[in-house]
Amino acid sequence: MSLHKLAAFLCLSACAFPLIAQEGTTIGNPLYEQQYQLMQQVEQLRKTVLEQDTKISQQQTDLQRLRGDNEVLTYQIEQLRKQQQDAYVDTDKRLKEIQQRQISLAQTPPPPPISSDASTSSIPTSNNSAAETPASTTSESQAYQQAFNFIQEAHYDQAAKAFENFLKQYPQSRNADNGQYWMAESYYAQKNFNIALTAFNALLENYPNSTKRPQALLKIGYIYHELHDKEAAKAFLEKVLDNYPGTSTAKLAQERLQKIRREGL
Repeated sequence: MSLHKLAAFLCLSACAFPLIAQEGTTIGNPLYEQQYQLMQQVEQLRKTVLEQDTKISQQQTDLQRLRGDNEVLTYQIEQLRKQQQDAYVDTDKRLKEIQQRQISLAQTPPPPPISSDASTSSIPTSNNSAAETPASTTSESQAYQQAFNFIQEAHYDQAAKAFENFLKQYPQSRNADNGQYWMAESYYAQKNFNIALTAFNALLENYPNSTKRPQALLKIGYIYHELHDKEAAKAFLEKVLDNYPGTSTAKLAQERLQKIRREGL
């Protein structure tokens, strides 16, 4: 029987009791008093059933809304994945085009020597410098991408070495802070916590404007927790909450703080 039908039945039952009690009812009649108490119980039960029915209807509405939100989020995630894949394909295409241009330049025979003054002879040198710039940029991008590929493949030992070499070879790269972060992450993934701690601290010290600072602070808090230094862990995790409130990184910091508190600190 549905809640709507049950409520209706209880309502009719409650209305029927006074009719039943009319025959020979007097004040103090035990049967009448029992019937009256039962009528009150039925009325209370009817109200409870109606309240539960309202709650269930609201929960069904909320569930439908959540399902709709989930579908939207799923679609958005799929779109982001597609955009990321398109970006990778486009980057790979551009790198191949640059490599093809480099091959073409390498295969082009050099021009005959020109006898002229010093200012004229300096022109080929300027052209050579311009031709070398794409090669340098390409090598830098390839080195970073190769190191990052190791991260994606969970080859953390190779990733750590590749990013370390990248930082030595291209210390002024615009991806230097990212390289430092992923090198630290590679050591963290291998549970080399002391080395990872040094690497994350180097990121904070050497790249004060890096977008990876929140994640670095978070991972330092994680590492201190792993090393059973809960006071230091709390200090860094609270720093994430203070400096980056409302972010996903702050949410992770809050979750780890709650875990530390459950452990009894």
